[in-house]
Amino acid sequence: MKFVWESRLDTGVLEIDEQHQQIVALIGLMADLQKKPLDFGELQKLFDSLNVYAHDHFACERIMVFQAGLSETSLWFNHQGAHEYYMKRIADFRDDIDRRDERALVQIGAFLKYWWVQHICHEDMLLVEVLKEKKLHDEAVAASLIPDERVRDQS
Repeated sequence: MKFVWESRLDTGVLEIDEQHQQIVALIGLMADLQKKPLDFGELQKLFDSLNVYAHDHFACERIMVFQAGLSETSLWFNHQGAHEYYMKRIADFRDDIDRRDERALVQIGAFLKYWWVQHICHEDMLLVEVLKEKKLHDEAVAASLIPDERVRDQS
């Protein structure tokens, strides 16, 4: 079954959602490859595009976390661990593609769909929630540092 974007995958952060939508679209294109005789050259090209895009997405999340000052939290260590696991599995699948393993496409498709749904619905949703809370906290602190106009008018 083809992997398509669903509203339950929306995190509420436009940049992240757009990246996730592109990843889902690339995975969908991989599913389309199952409908015709397997062309390993086409699979390699699409697989490599997906991996470059996923790597860029992970880097974007890393930047957001560092900018929020959350890079030393257990939340980020766990999140980053999920990314490392993903990249390890992808390297294994790349070996399967290079060996022209006929089962690779089905196995890759199943892994990608499962991993991305789980990752978005659990790790990314939690990360976004914490990033939003941190932003609200920082805005509240910043607002408390702005002198109250009424106080200045009285002096």
